Amino acid sequence: MTGFLSTAVKVFILGIVAIAPPAILVSIWWPQAVSVIAFASIVGMFSALGRGFSTGALFVSIFAVAATIGVWTGGQPVLAALLVAVMSALVAFFGLRGLAGPMVFTAPLVPYVVHAAISEKPRSGIADNEFLFLLITLFVLLAAGLYAAFIVAKLVKLPSFGDKPQIPSVGASVLYGVLLAGTTGSITFVALTWYPDTYWMWLTLTIYLLTKPTRHLDFDMIFARVGGTFIGSIVALAVISVVEHSAAIYVIAGILMVTALTIMAEKRAYWIYASFLTPAVILLDSAGNGQVTLASERFEFTLLGAVIAVIIGVIMNVVIRWASPRIAADAEAESVAMAEVDALADAEAAAGADSATSGWKSDVAH
Repeated sequence: MTGFLSTAVKVFILGIVAIAPPAILVSIWWPQAVSVIAFASIVGMFSALGRGFSTGALFVSIFAVAATIGVWTGGQPVLAALLVAVMSALVAFFGLRGLAGPMVFTAPLVPYVVHAAISEKPRSGIADNEFLFLLITLFVLLAAGLYAAFIVAKLVKLPSFGDKPQIPSVGASVLYGVLLAGTTGSITFVALTWYPDTYWMWLTLTIYLLTKPTRHLDFDMIFARVGGTFIGSIVALAVISVVEHSAAIYVIAGILMVTALTIMAEKRAYWIYASFLTPAVILLDSAGNGQVTLASERFEFTLLGAVIAVIIGVIMNVVIRWASPRIAADAEAESVAMAEVDALADAEAAAGADSATSGWKSDVAH
């Protein structure tokens, strides 16, 4: 327990140093963008933790570009759906490279940006120049995220998280990417077309968190994640129902985020991590809304997201288990074939060497 508290204190101080300066500056200059800027900082912290500045910079860049595009779409259903689908495909792509964790953390924040629909310009006298507005958005997101990643990379020394693939094969990655992109993209399109005023982001958030790819995504893990996400959702609903002031909600969200990052650093059970991460993200998005409305709607979205996640998990398990013997058989056959090719090449090389030696001896004899 002492070790956990020590880590939590360090993460808390780190969070203050990494997130507070950009957030305070932006709150003065561009109040409406505080939550989105905080998201960029958190992406930088999370991605760089145990992975280094270069990894943090990579995912900050992905988030900054995606969030800027999300602001540009203005809630346009087709463009926003394509953006969310691409983020889902990137989860599958990075799962093959052992970086599904940072991408799963980054992807669900993009629907929140789309839903936020930042339209208020910074307090800098900018007229209706949309290109300049988007350029400033991109720059501020990059600056906040890269600053946080740099602070974490320099101040926190953790054992490397490694880069072992979380998805066992390219085929499984394609299947996972298609299922996740198709699901989240379709939800985004339907929500923005017919239900733009709902909190549909809860649905995509739940799906991302519950279907985070691992090499052993079995049913026990899926249901453990469902439990953690539900606990986190209930915590968020309780906080938003009782606390009315945005500043207090930001503080509570920060404490929950610090706890989630500490749990991740301590490599505790994923359901515990989800229990703290889920309400932190929800509260960051809700802080600017004052009081919570549509609480029952949010809970229903979480429930629906859990059902969809379980379906995706079932399909993944069934297909991968069905394909595993065939993949293993194909790999074994390929190995045997390669061994035969190598043996044939060695034999040909030996025969060529014998022929050359015989010719040299014949020349000498003559």
